[in-house]
Amino acid sequence: MGLKIAKIAAADMSIRVLLWDQIKVLQREGHEVIAVCGPGKWVEKMRAEGVCVEVIDITRELSPLADLRA
Repeated sequence: MGLKIAKIAAADMSIRVLLWDQIKVLQREGHEVIAVCGPGKWVEKMRAEGVCVEVIDITRELSPLADLRA
């Protein structure tokens, strides 16, 4: 039985460019992987390629209140 893994990044492009290979390998190994990121143009493309993507309001600036809300 595989693990449930969430890969989290503020920007959708970070998921697609920096974490994409890790996500695909983990999926091939039988793990359930969810990408969590802010909205952007890559979200639908990633979903079309078989990755579950959850979009949340997340800021890239240092903001403890916004971080807590996310």
